[in-house]
Amino acid sequence: LVSTLTTFYGDQYDRTAEKIIHRIYRYGRLSLALIYASQLSTAKEQREFVNMLFLRGLATDEEAGVLLSMRRTREEIPWVWIHRILHRLYLDGVIPSDHMYTLMTQRASIAQDGAAFILGQLGTQLPMTYVHMVSLLVKVNNIVVAVAIGPLIFISFVQHPDGTGGDSTQLVPLTVYLLTILIIPVLFNGLLIVCQQIDNPFANSTLDYPGWHIDQAMRQDAVNIIRGSHHYDPCQATPLANTPTYRQHQDAAKTTTDSDNNHRVDSSRPQQQQQQGAGGDLVEPPSCQAIVNRGCAAGGSQQAPQPAAEEPPTSSVSTRAASTDAQVHHTAGGVVVDRDTVDKFWRIMRRPCVKRQLGDKAVGSLTHLFLYGSLQQVSLVQQ
Repeated sequence: LVSTLTTFYGDQYDRTAEKIIHRIYRYGRLSLALIYASQLSTAKEQREFVNMLFLRGLATDEEAGVLLSMRRTREEIPWVWIHRILHRLYLDGVIPSDHMYTLMTQRASIAQDGAAFILGQLGTQLPMTYVHMVSLLVKVNNIVVAVAIGPLIFISFVQHPDGTGGDSTQLVPLTVYLLTILIIPVLFNGLLIVCQQIDNPFANSTLDYPGWHIDQAMRQDAVNIIRGSHHYDPCQATPLANTPTYRQHQDAAKTTTDSDNNHRVDSSRPQQQQQQGAGGDLVEPPSCQAIVNRGCAAGGSQQAPQPAAEEPPTSSVSTRAASTDAQVHHTAGGVVVDRDTVDKFWRIMRRPCVKRQLGDKAVGSLTHLFLYGSLQQVSLVQQ
């Protein structure tokens, strides 16, 4: 899907197209992560896992809330969202034909069916009769080996030539019997344990699929596809570059790039307000209050306190004095941080749920950046 959409945008690949494509492959990674989340044992662990996806940037605050409100089929919801994005792109003319729209929706449907198939396989256990039969055979084999080999070992150990004393002459049979009784039962019981461990490859153990590495590989593949398609035009230095259609597209792309650059320069919104999450999707950074609320919800604590009501207005002299007294802190980078912002930051950092989620060392590092960091660092910490 990422490769096809990148090709469709072509020379008109701008910031809007980048956000749409990044969101599509972020949803694909989110679906994979939700498959792992569905295999957690308790509902509390699943909620904490979804909250971790929010903090990692794989899901926004609103998306995480929608996923937490559902008890089943969470892993299919991102593909439903992808279907809606594809339908919107088709209506806007980005997907050029009905045939391509059908092919892309079929690919998304195959992925959605694959997620449902995985959950169906994991939720369908082996027949109880088969499990009992295999376990019974292993246990009966252990008993038979013990009953049959035990007396033979005893006889080989105590047998002497001509009824005289001394060392046993049955060393070879004794060794064979000992190896039989030690290896076969241990091997069969080990096979039972291995079958139990590999029954669910999406659990959290060393024998299962490495979910984190698969997620990072999916992210890197999508990023490489976007970079390879956007930063190099294979039609250059070929006869295709001389066609009127190609030159028309080049002129349109240049116009779009110039207008986009002018919009970025003239925009009053600072660049720090946009943050690229761990999933590579250019989404709005979660507010500090949202992170605290979600961390408290995962830890079972209460929500962060609501801001206090406004105080009645005072005189102009006292207002100017308070305004002068508010700007009391100057960072090393020349940033002025008012007292209200510092007090709000300390109230958030002192909450037990924040320390539990981040740790004392991380809280100390954030505090140091907030008080003594540069302009960009202070802005990121405030976000």
